[in-house]
Amino acid sequence: MAYPNLAAELKRFNISQEELATRIGSTPETVSRWMNGKNKMPVDACFRIKQELFPSLSVDYLFANEPIAKTI
Repeated sequence: MAYPNLAAELKRFNISQEELATRIGSTPETVSRWMNGKNKMPVDACFRIKQELFPSLSVDYLFANEPIAKTI
């Protein structure tokens, strides 16, 4: 898993990769490749995810490569 904190937040809010893809204007396949670490997530996608779904969380937290404690 390339973005363990993002995955945890998606799970916590019951947001599927398919819903994430729809909300940011991507495809489920692309999101799956990002989440599995097969492709790097573009910076603009990171900011769309933060703004659309998790405005109170930091980019550093959401897109860290290792799980870290959440700070708001």
